Amino acid sequence: LALSLPVSLEALVDLSKWLLLIIIIGQQGEAVLATANIIFGCYGLFLISIESFSETVCSTVSNLIGQRQGQALQLLIGRSILLSYLMVAPLLFISLVFPELVLSIFTPAPALMQAALPGLLVILLATLVAVPGENIYSAVAGTGDTRVLLGIQVLVSLTILVSAAVAALRFGLALEYILLAEVLGWLTCLVLSWVWFNSGLWRRLEV
Repeated sequence: LALSLPVSLEALVDLSKWLLLIIIIGQQGEAVLATANIIFGCYGLFLISIESFSETVCSTVSNLIGQRQGQALQLLIGRSILLSYLMVAPLLFISLVFPELVLSIFTPAPALMQAALPGLLVILLATLVAVPGENIYSAVAGTGDTRVLLGIQVLVSLTILVSAAVAALRFGLALEYILLAEVLGWLTCLVLSWVWFNSGLWRRLEV
């Protein structure tokens, strides 16, 4: 219970974050929401390879800690980040040079494609930050420090939701500015995860 309950809550917070983000975007109208759904479809495609490497990092960090090979953790994370970039880079390049080609996977409507172009560029930026953010966050998960993992997720979710709400509901900005909240969220995740992992405080745990 001590290990798994925070993990379950972390998944609940992450799911709730996406639900609330969609609700915030939906306040801008059906056309904006339809455009956002297309962009999030592309985003999910970008994240597939990143999440596969991050899951491997989580398992391997736990394995190395169990083998008392903590000195290899930094090398593992660095290699995973590099491989993640190598895997996602071709897709990001195609999306940057031929955005209509990628968007056409999710919609045949030229008007929706044009509306989604600025948001797609923001999501490309978010993906670049997501690579190190997701890998280091998963390294924290691999240490077994699940309470800290939950705390990071809560702070990241609050950053995204507050930023999106201010951009959408307070200032009524365009979708691409609302989506900048995702970039801020990944920056928050990256900084918090990196600081905690490098602090070594997770070594206090005995799993």
